[in-house]
Amino acid sequence: MKFQIKGMGDKTTYWIDGKQVSRSKFWKMSPPCSVAGTGDSITAWKRPLRSDAMAVNTSQIPAAMERNRKAGITGVSYDPKDGTAIISSRGARRDLMRVMGVHDRNGGYGDDHATTDFVDSSEGVDESVYDDDFR
Repeated sequence: MKFQIKGMGDKTTYWIDGKQVSRSKFWKMSPPCSVAGTGDSITAWKRPLRSDAMAVNTSQIPAAMERNRKAGITGVSYDPKDGTAIISSRGARRDLMRVMGVHDRNGGYGDDHATTDFVDSSEGVDESVYDDDFR
């Protein structure tokens, strides 16, 4: 049997094998389980974050680390096997995105968003932190 809880708050619905059932029937029929959870969800920050989108070629890792150092970015490393960016915090992610000139259109509060200071603009930006090898 497949048990599902969908929605939140007063819009919560209970399902058994694809059929909607009452809350009481759901809990009578479902096996004992903890609903407390671990705090992991699609929106939870998991450390460290691994980003394919901000990865570099493995031969570019030393240059990327130097670029990050010049830009004052800490908390970013790269997997030597495939160049995946390993990011330790939301702040490090935001700083790396700014230096790389990218943004997260689905980012939340405090995440970097497109701004004229960092995306497709050279006016007023410290170009010394950019490297043409990474564009």
